Amino acid sequence: MGERVLFVAGDVGGASVQAPVAKMFLSYDGDYEVRVLTDAGPRAKSQDAWTKANIPFEAVSHEDAAAIDKYLKWADAVVSGSCATAYQLERAVVKRAKELGVSSAILADVVFSHSAKQFRDLEPTVWLAIDQPHKEAIMALRSGLSEDKVVVTGQPTYDNLLGIIEKRVEIRSKHRALLGVEESDYLVMYSSPGDKAAHFETTLEMTFLGLQTLKKIHGDRLVFLPRLHPKLGTSTKCDGYVAGAYTRVEEFCKSGNIRLVRADKAPMDELDVTVDLLTCAMATDGTKTVIMGGLVVFLMPDTVQHRMRVEFLQESPYLPELRKQAAFGVFRYSDIE
Repeated sequence: MGERVLFVAGDVGGASVQAPVAKMFLSYDGDYEVRVLTDAGPRAKSQDAWTKANIPFEAVSHEDAAAIDKYLKWADAVVSGSCATAYQLERAVVKRAKELGVSSAILADVVFSHSAKQFRDLEPTVWLAIDQPHKEAIMALRSGLSEDKVVVTGQPTYDNLLGIIEKRVEIRSKHRALLGVEESDYLVMYSSPGDKAAHFETTLEMTFLGLQTLKKIHGDRLVFLPRLHPKLGTSTKCDGYVAGAYTRVEEFCKSGNIRLVRADKAPMDELDVTVDLLTCAMATDGTKTVIMGGLVVFLMPDTVQHRMRVEFLQESPYLPELRKQAAFGVFRYSDIE
């Protein structure tokens, strides 16, 4: 019987990081046993990532103490995500693991999730950092945390980026052909936030203003590709919200004579090298696009800035890509010209 590892994820970001690790454990031919718990809450979307990875999971409520205890008594170790919104199960499992003496680790899909208020008081056996600056940030926030309690592991969803970079010309040509977009066209993709309607509304409005400016430059060659976050519907608690948002996009593009294309099922990592410009808020897609040499504008209106300051304790300009001037940031509507 191998070591028993319990993965716990609330949202698709954390699950996407965990899934390659779970697959690796399962490939060791009996050395490890793996079970997966997903948050049963309405805002949780981790099930999507586990389904895509073809790994079975069980949906459990954070209020189901008996179920949590059952899985923890089975486990030798716990690997938890650090979701900004669907965090309730992750938090409950890590806290209970400490009480039961079960080893636990908290990972991150973005470098600021460790500082979210719902994780600041947790004491896992180890924190898993994306890089050395991330490790230093985790330690700085937790006085007395020893260096051996924070391990730099990288970010597994970045592992395929080198292969995409090597084939970026082929990938770009393939997707642009499928979209009917010429190489001479200027293709802009908007990747929406999924956590709060206010963040979506303000960043979409900023994108619309930016498109109006780009229309003056590129004319009929301007093409717009919107990708709305799968969690947007549940976070707004409105079944028709996403459909209505796409309708507004269609109306805007029609009135502005901007060509609109959709690629809802295409892999985001591949679209990141297909487009000429990505606009997004504090998204992993923005980080990946920067890594792959793409042009990114991070949209940081007041609503997003407030969240970064209050919930994640981040100071302006909030994101590593902006601090390193590897991407552009829009903080006010007046920044858009």
